[in-house]
Amino acid sequence: LCLFNVANGNYPVSLAADPGGDLFGVTLGGATGNPHGTVFRATIPDGRVTTIHRFDGKSGSKPYAVVAGSDGFLYGTTLEGGTLLSGGAGLGVVFKMTQAGILTPLHTFSGGKDGAQPISGLLESQTKDGLVYFYGTARYGGEGRGVLYRVSPSGDFKVLHRLPAQWSATGRTPSTTMLEIDGVFYGTTYQGGSNDAGVIFRLT
Repeated sequence: LCLFNVANGNYPVSLAADPGGDLFGVTLGGATGNPHGTVFRATIPDGRVTTIHRFDGKSGSKPYAVVAGSDGFLYGTTLEGGTLLSGGAGLGVVFKMTQAGILTPLHTFSGGKDGAQPISGLLESQTKDGLVYFYGTARYGGEGRGVLYRVSPSGDFKVLHRLPAQWSATGRTPSTTMLEIDGVFYGTTYQGGSNDAGVIFRLT
């Protein structure tokens, strides 16, 4: 449907379907003169790609995933970049975006207890009392090797579990978009477990 190039970004790594029939995705590489990556819209069936947002580092860099939320907004993550409240550089962003490309950072990772480099996509889920959250993983920070977190559409961010830097039976370096089955979340870690070769975990 589409060939990417230096004009419309390169290295597409994520794709999401919108109920309206379009596809949305991200590229790790940016267009000419911009190394930070893009968010794009692709129409079906002609495959025409329109760049709707170009990251500039301050808003995030190297987007990794995007999903279409049930509220009509796009939600996604960047591996790097962002701006902390102190004005310093962040280590990844969870963002909310209109389909026209207007971006709102929901959380900028500091590399501390809140994690760093959110490498997974986001999973939308609703609690029993009707609250909507997006669940994800960051591969570094926390206690050293990643966190499992949730964030609301308004930016209410909470770490649910921190993974240790050293060997751990529960795993370390989470590396996947989580799945939900009957209100329980499942995912994988790249390392950890009894062989330090990764685990499948369950998160209540």
